[in-house]
Amino acid sequence: MNSRTPIHITQGSAKMEQILSVNVSSLQNTFCQEMSKQKNTVCGKCYSNRYAKMRPTLEKKIIENGDILSKRRILPEEVPLFNARYVRFNSFGELINEIHYENLMLIAELNPHTNFGLWTKRASIVMQYPKVSNIKYIYSVLGLENAKVGKAVRDYFDKIFYVHKKGKAVFNCLGKCIDCLVCYTDNDIKDIHEKLK
Repeated sequence: MNSRTPIHITQGSAKMEQILSVNVSSLQNTFCQEMSKQKNTVCGKCYSNRYAKMRPTLEKKIIENGDILSKRRILPEEVPLFNARYVRFNSFGELINEIHYENLMLIAELNPHTNFGLWTKRASIVMQYPKVSNIKYIYSVLGLENAKVGKAVRDYFDKIFYVHKKGKAVFNCLGKCIDCLVCYTDNDIKDIHEKLK
């Protein structure tokens, strides 16, 4: 890891064990806060908001990440360099703005041997840019159950991630990410279904 980077890297646990991630705070993100008011949605049940008060040290660090990543373009020497095969963007939080996304693209470009997974609901930001070859783009559906996703989004994103309150779906997001890697690798699975936590 680049010791000069100001960006905090989160060590995964539970489902995310052995997967590093680059995160920002949902509590300091105006998009997240607006979406969290929509009660019958994934954001209305946001686990990041729920657990922020239980992890004050981590919360402080990912608030700082949000400031660093969204207010200026980071310098190449500030980019974290990973000795990891898989890294996730946004295991907590969401893209703040275009500068934030441009910084994530730079991180991916300067770590060509790492496969990144980017989870986002902000298709309008990422679809302005050409895709980065070592990022898997996962559109995180706002609605619970099988919400409709437009053709342009389905065509651009590598995966579509659904969360369900009820057990009607055939769930294919189970256990630990490191044991599955469907979201991080090339395969024929387009739609990912997880039960609401």
